Amino acid sequence: MLAHFVPSLMTKLSQQQLTLETKQSEDLAMLTKHEVDLALVTSLQGTHPQDRQVEYQALQEINFVTVASHTHPMLIEHGAHLSIDQVLEYPFVIPSKPIYGKMATNRSLDGWFDEEFNRRIMARVDTTSMLTSLVKSQPLLAYVPDYLAKEHSLQILEVSGCPYTCEQTVWLCRNKHLSAHWMQVFE
Repeated sequence: MLAHFVPSLMTKLSQQQLTLETKQSEDLAMLTKHEVDLALVTSLQGTHPQDRQVEYQALQEINFVTVASHTHPMLIEHGAHLSIDQVLEYPFVIPSKPIYGKMATNRSLDGWFDEEFNRRIMARVDTTSMLTSLVKSQPLLAYVPDYLAKEHSLQILEVSGCPYTCEQTVWLCRNKHLSAHWMQVFE
């Protein structure tokens, strides 16, 4: 997620005398303890960060999509419009940790509803770069944020017969009690 959003934030900050350091955390504790000045967090669509010390603004709504490489055998056989049953015939690569942020408790780490639509998992990886590399080079499917599919030119599949979707909001958060002049570029 950081690789997608940080460059545009840095563009806004290019006139400032700042240094960028990225850190990963499961919550907003580093922000509220003044260990960082800004935080990017995700939440399920329709919810926002729950902390009274934090100001937040929505950066982008994200929809998750099922993807394959443009040379995947499934595309040759069926095209990009598939039923959920056809999709479930093929193996997936999934995250081994929450690389896309928070998901609903009844979902897998990539937001897929495995209880209802159980997938055959061939690989578990801990980075988006490894995940996209495997999708591009192997006959594997993945369920990823739409921006990741577009950035890596992955084939987005139109899947019918599945009523579930994963939608998130990406938030830019800052501590309400911090008023550095450079933060005005985000107002």
